[in-house]
Amino acid sequence: VSTPSGMSRGLMKSKDGAKTWVPQSKVAERLITFDRLTISSADPRVLYGVHLGFYVSRDGGRSWSARLKPSHRIFAVAASSVDADIVYAATAEGMMRSFDAGESWQPAQAAKSVATMVHVTPQGTVYAYGVDSGLMRATEPSLDWTLIHRSFGRYVLLDLAVDPADASRLFAVTDNNEVIASEDGGLSWASLHSRYTAPAH
Repeated sequence: VSTPSGMSRGLMKSKDGAKTWVPQSKVAERLITFDRLTISSADPRVLYGVHLGFYVSRDGGRSWSARLKPSHRIFAVAASSVDADIVYAATAEGMMRSFDAGESWQPAQAAKSVATMVHVTPQGTVYAYGVDSGLMRATEPSLDWTLIHRSFGRYVLLDLAVDPADASRLFAVTDNNEVIASEDGGLSWASLHSRYTAPAH
């Protein structure tokens, strides 16, 4: 978190519905601001963050340890729903996966397409977007990927959310800050605020 003046406040935590906040993130006794952050649904005490390097916390964000960075450029990170030591990273080298909390990394997909988005639901569904491969879906732990939607025209997906009350309802943010939605599990998409419609599947 950064203040309007640009001062870094580090990772903040609230226990009262966002009424008050307390700094959490410390690395070598200094506050840091993470560019990407994910919390493990398998163990909420485990967090992964990206700030120049790649970090893991096992105490709810109070302390952090440096791990191996999977790429020079990380667009998104997502913790596994089944194992707190498994984490995914969407990178310039493709979709990567670590089984040991970031100590080492392996490709999570056969395609080497630049990956810009990864999202894991608490139920273990993994969504990933590759610039050349499109929007893919798999289920942990096997990760047998299925293509959902290949092309979004001139847009690239940067983030995705799933309606907790309806898994077929998806929302995504594109690289031009467009918010698009799907009512059929990602097969078709339309903008919430304009006339944009994604090309047919």
